[in-house]
Amino acid sequence: MLELDDIQHFLIARPPALAARYEFLSFHNAEGARTWLAGILAKVGTAQTVGSSHLDSRWVTVAFTWNGLKALGVDDASLATFPEEFHQGMAARANILGATGANHPDHWIGGMANPSLHAIVVLFARNVEERERCTREHQEYLSRCTGVEALSSLDLEALPPFGYPHEHFGYHDRLSQPVIEGTLVEPTPGSGPAIEAGEFFLGYPDEEGGPATLPQPAILSRNGSYLAYVRLEEHVGAFRDFLRQHGETHEQQELIAAKLMGRWRSGAPLVLAPDKDDPELGADLQRTNDFAYASIRLCVSAGFTYSSHEPTGHSNEHEATQDDPARRHIWPTIARGSARGRQGTGHRCVYWMREPSSPVRVRDECVGERPELSRIRQRARSFCRHPGWHL
Repeated sequence: MLELDDIQHFLIARPPALAARYEFLSFHNAEGARTWLAGILAKVGTAQTVGSSHLDSRWVTVAFTWNGLKALGVDDASLATFPEEFHQGMAARANILGATGANHPDHWIGGMANPSLHAIVVLFARNVEERERCTREHQEYLSRCTGVEALSSLDLEALPPFGYPHEHFGYHDRLSQPVIEGTLVEPTPGSGPAIEAGEFFLGYPDEEGGPATLPQPAILSRNGSYLAYVRLEEHVGAFRDFLRQHGETHEQQELIAAKLMGRWRSGAPLVLAPDKDDPELGADLQRTNDFAYASIRLCVSAGFTYSSHEPTGHSNEHEATQDDPARRHIWPTIARGSARGRQGTGHRCVYWMREPSSPVRVRDECVGERPELSRIRQRARSFCRHPGWHL
């Protein structure tokens, strides 16, 4: 049984928010850091409220780096029980992750490569007005916490239209998320069985049977997770130019866009709608993932990983980031052993938010050059495997 009153809301479900703010904090002394944390804890949303009739207007999430835990006063013996990847942080592992050149930590903005980055506070709000109110409230609170400094911040707003979730390129989003065992959520057809909670939260059985070793003391780590944060620079204009260069009509351009992603922008998969878009299918979560692959071939084009499936003689190249091929039952072992929860936040500038600890500016300007884009895709996957934040 999941201890939902001790798991942060953000780790279970995406709040119905239209605005958000990320604040990145540094602690100059343990006393001030603990004072700040004591006052913020009551505002952190828990998973117990997911699905309840109580409608919050804001949701707060807090996470710490290894250096942040040390700055809070966690002793060396306890810190030594955390994974080495978490201890090192992503800036120190840049070469391993392929974060070189323009993506090197020297180019990370907002102090993200600074070892003095100790905590992140994520605020999701129902609207911009509520976000601004909460921001003022937190800034006033920070002014009373000696030794706590905001290194940087980032304000976000949802992109219209607001009637359905979508990302910057216009594709229907949130179609494939792993269901966590114990949340009482029923997997949709084609999504695969629920994943053991230990793959996401510390202290629970995972897909290999038993719970992973807990960092000590257990009260510090149980019901926590590892969160990664990355800031990506997406070139929507270049993508649209690519479509116009290779499609004479709007219909041809949309077909190319669908083949690059594996879905029409409505969310309808090419496997089930190979010739034209079917918005009704795309909006139906009971059908839009209800298919499998006859064969799999991973490639990359325009920044998207896709596969090839030829059940009826078609040679459609499809399926990508919105629907990971490895999660189909054709690869059950890989799927259940590599699942990761994903949350993202779009806003009006060029950045798109996901989760790793130190953001890397991924430039996918070389549209169509598959080797380079393959490295970008591999790099993005690596961020999920080498966490840099601890909740």
